[in-house]
Amino acid sequence: MAAILNPVRILSKPIITYASSAWTSIGDRGSWNLVGVKFAVGTCLHNWTVLVIKDGFPGAEFTGASDGDLYEVVSDFRYIATSNHTFLNVQPKPALVLVMLANEDKATYEGIKYLCDVHLDVATVCVQSSKIRKRSQQYLANVALKVNMKMGGVNHRLDGNGVEWLRGIPTMVVGMDVSHPS
Repeated sequence: MAAILNPVRILSKPIITYASSAWTSIGDRGSWNLVGVKFAVGTCLHNWTVLVIKDGFPGAEFTGASDGDLYEVVSDFRYIATSNHTFLNVQPKPALVLVMLANEDKATYEGIKYLCDVHLDVATVCVQSSKIRKRSQQYLANVALKVNMKMGGVNHRLDGNGVEWLRGIPTMVVGMDVSHPS
């Protein structure tokens, strides 16, 4: 059986646009920084809550609702998300649960996702306590990106001029993933 050869090409990096036609440069490794960037279309998250999962893992978990670090992390995240027009108003019933996991236990993660998605119809975003506790602006911006998408917002758009070739002959794009900046 003879191999089928199809012409292929490596595409140039796309231009990603955000609010007010602002764009960001994508690095050679497919990463870019979202700090200070406003989403193309921010969404309204009327209410949300934080669920802290503790399992005795020392150093990474928060001690409870009165933990000063937890308060500062939530405050920093609220600031980042608000500046991206994600959160505007908080009301009683949560539309989203920000889950702070003590470790990378797959069973805990899958159990929370299943419970909230299937039984409670509540969106979740899971983060590692040890990572979010550092309050990195880039990490918090990435979490806000996930929240905005889950609540129906549009994080970014591809510049139309850079993808004109898609409108021509039938084309298959392989390996396109521009929603996970690092």
